[in-house]
Amino acid sequence: MDKAQGKGERFILRVSGLFLIVVLWELAPAMGWVDAQFVPSFSTTIEALIKLWTINDLYMHIMSSLYRVLAGLLISVLIAIPLGFILGRWFQNFYEALEPLLRIFTKVNPFSLMPVFILLFGIGERIRIAVVVWVCIWPVLFGTVNGIRNLDFDLVKTALSMKTSPAGLIFKVIIPGAMHSIFAGLRIGVEMSFFILVAGEMLGANSGLGVIIHNSNHYFNMPRLYAGALIVILLGVFLNMFLKYLQNGLFFWKEPAHIFSKSSSSKTQAQIGKAEIVIISVIFISVLILGFQQLQKAESIAQDPTKALTQDAGY
Repeated sequence: MDKAQGKGERFILRVSGLFLIVVLWELAPAMGWVDAQFVPSFSTTIEALIKLWTINDLYMHIMSSLYRVLAGLLISVLIAIPLGFILGRWFQNFYEALEPLLRIFTKVNPFSLMPVFILLFGIGERIRIAVVVWVCIWPVLFGTVNGIRNLDFDLVKTALSMKTSPAGLIFKVIIPGAMHSIFAGLRIGVEMSFFILVAGEMLGANSGLGVIIHNSNHYFNMPRLYAGALIVILLGVFLNMFLKYLQNGLFFWKEPAHIFSKSSSSKTQAQIGKAEIVIISVIFISVLILGFQQLQKAESIAQDPTKALTQDAGY
């Protein structure tokens, strides 16, 4: 009973902070603490969110942004994990010499490299995905290298003593041992990707949450601007929570990862089975397909000035 009561108290404590923010958001414009023209109330923002869904095809914009983020994450993983494995496993001295330069690259804003990206990828969807790849690839790379370098090599010696094949050693011992650190890098990449993507979508995109925010600012439609920003925050948090769920489920024997703070609960998550992995993979592929379809829809709308005006104009 005391344990259940403790969990209830912790839940109320966590929710109370969010509830307080919502209450202050609603009261501040109504009480005149802030200018309602620049900071609309929470209820006004929710009304704008509903109008975005019913009038301005919010689904198309969400799926377009999700496609760009997930495609960028996938490309980052395909590049960073093999490269990190090679550097962390066989070329550690080379990585030590290269690390300061790589750390500098992490501080470079991708938009300062826009002329280089345009030269390499042209103008279009590829350049917006390249921006996401740039910010995601570094935390995944460093997570992979650190995971492999901090691997318990007694496990490797044990596997070698059992005459494990080189492929088995890589896929059954080394990569699983480093994957916890790789997931930590992925979660950092997700946190950064949405915010950098919004800025990228302001540069000539036909759809996406960045387009909503940019057009709302252009028409001085503050409720719609806040609604778009709220969706960006919620999607970023949701993806981070999803990666945390995968991390804890796949590596259930390790200490659980927490999205915001370290929980006082020692309860571990149940193991994710093969069926769940298949379902998650199908969902991931489906989101990519649906997102690509919505991008094509946005392109067709852009070809029709009348439809484009309907999408871009204020209420």
